Amino acid sequence: MTYRMELLCTATFNQLGRTIIVLEIDGIKIRKMPALRTLAAAEQSENILHACAQSTYVYAEGGSGEVVARIITPLESGQVDIQLLGPGGTLKEVDRQRAFDHCNLSDLIMEDNLLKHVYGKSVYADGTPVRLDTRELPPATAEQSEFSEFPLFAPKGTDLGMRDAERVVDRTFYWGANSKMTVVIRTTLGRVLSCTENASLAMDHVQVGDFIYLPVGGSIQLVWRISVTEQQRIVPWAIEL
Repeated sequence: MTYRMELLCTATFNQLGRTIIVLEIDGIKIRKMPALRTLAAAEQSENILHACAQSTYVYAEGGSGEVVARIITPLESGQVDIQLLGPGGTLKEVDRQRAFDHCNLSDLIMEDNLLKHVYGKSVYADGTPVRLDTRELPPATAEQSEFSEFPLFAPKGTDLGMRDAERVVDRTFYWGANSKMTVVIRTTLGRVLSCTENASLAMDHVQVGDFIYLPVGGSIQLVWRISVTEQQRIVPWAIEL
């Protein structure tokens, strides 16, 4: 396995420079950003409730930044903190139910010091509080699984077998030896399905919301944007969680 990293550019979020690098593994490129959890000081704005991933957050004093992801942290008081990854804004002590009402499937939840992702949301006509379905981030190594051709074509939220009973909770790409990649999906019925393909073929199926485990440093990456080259190859933009 061969890899190299090169500087792509410096991105500015609220006047703070952040380096974006191109990570090339076995000839496959990923645009990678470091974890941004400790970015700028808090900007107390109710509009953070509306700033989901891939939206542009415009600061009161000027300037803007693209929201990469949003982390919601429940507090013992029954409220939550909301933090934007990318622009770095933080909304402190928001009513928990209000935050869940604005939540979507691109959000992350910090529960019991574990980072989880949202894979389902139920809204009730009778006024019952919104319910979120969450799952811990995928493990660093692929779980024991059964072979299936589904994983390559079934990103998060996909219904399997033309039924509503089983849905994909998350999909993860694990780099292996000899330029191979194992693609793993976990489902709402508790099944773990996987297939192994050439890394270049597998990466051409990556979508926003997928997870990638890199062989360099063993860190998990969340794909938040996709670029397509003139050669029609997928280049994911990923952030370390």
